[in-house]
Amino acid sequence: MTILNDIMEQLTKDMGVSFDSLYDNEDRRKFYRILRERRAQRIAEEKKMKRTFFGKIKYFFKVRQLESDAGTGYVYVMKDKEYVKIGFSINPEQRLEAINRTVPNTRLVKAVWFENMREAKALTHHHFRANRIFKHHGQTEWFDISPDDVVAKLESLKPLINLVARQVN
Repeated sequence: MTILNDIMEQLTKDMGVSFDSLYDNEDRRKFYRILRERRAQRIAEEKKMKRTFFGKIKYFFKVRQLESDAGTGYVYVMKDKEYVKIGFSINPEQRLEAINRTVPNTRLVKAVWFENMREAKALTHHHFRANRIFKHHGQTEWFDISPDDVVAKLESLKPLINLVARQVN
């Protein structure tokens, strides 16, 4: 689980705050406090992990994983005849070509740039989890929702995800 997911979980459980309410100054202060606490916890865990030989190896692979996970890119919304696909890619047009090989007549509705595309996709999937369709044409990440709803959610998440990505990095 990534740092942002931890923070989201912490916010929703302990404070009962949604990301939509972070425009309120008091909620924003709470959010940054939790972000600082999580960062301090992560640093303490990393220091503890580096003390042994195997800890150093584990730390090396953990850092490599975090670096590869936090990439910038697009979260795309694609639509076929009946369902919507939410995914991430550095090149959505190329991804559309690959998807059209297995799911013909799929079109790209919108691609939104994020500084942490994986987190944005994960949050969007989480938000629409009740509408998920499993194994549509042998693929996952398909939802029975309106593409406009997904685009609206992505646009609302964009400032927050990008802000957190800059704070964490």
